[in-house]
Amino acid sequence: MKDEEDRLVNKVKKGDLQAFEELFNMYKNLVYSRILSIIGRSNDVEDLVQETFYKTFKFIRTFNREKSKLSTWISTIAHNVAIDHIRKNSRKTEYSIDTFFSENDKLDIVDCKEPKDKVKEQEKYQFLLFCISELDKKYKVVIELRYFQDMEYKKIAETLGIPIGTVMTRLFRAKANLIKIAERYQKERYD
Repeated sequence: MKDEEDRLVNKVKKGDLQAFEELFNMYKNLVYSRILSIIGRSNDVEDLVQETFYKTFKFIRTFNREKSKLSTWISTIAHNVAIDHIRKNSRKTEYSIDTFFSENDKLDIVDCKEPKDKVKEQEKYQFLLFCISELDKKYKVVIELRYFQDMEYKKIAETLGIPIGTVMTRLFRAKANLIKIAERYQKERYD
């Protein structure tokens, strides 16, 4: 596999479009999955996949096998493209993390009837997914189970094999970290 990748990379560096097409076919599913995991369901995923491969082609000369694997390098480009997309689309709206959670500790993303409200809710959801993607894994898991799979604390504790108190602590810390991430992102956006 490594030899095949090296061969393709060398050909692509020389401008071989057929080799680039092979590279695209090797990594399109990885890129699609990476972008989808960051921005959630969106009509923009296909466009962002294309943008990722455009940048891959444009910057392939900077790829260095000694610094990273090709899959890691392409996945990093996909990650950056998705984050840039979220930043660009969320500049219109500023959110606090309280925007996402209702008073009864439920994820507060609602179905809207008006198209402009749907767009705003989609932006809100994408921003939330971005913030969650920045969390440590142990916090991502409890957020996922509690708010996206609607599990009770006891069921989360059983699923993860940890005490209920730990679940509650992790949820509290996850929300606190989400606030910090949202504030940091908004500060970077306006600086």
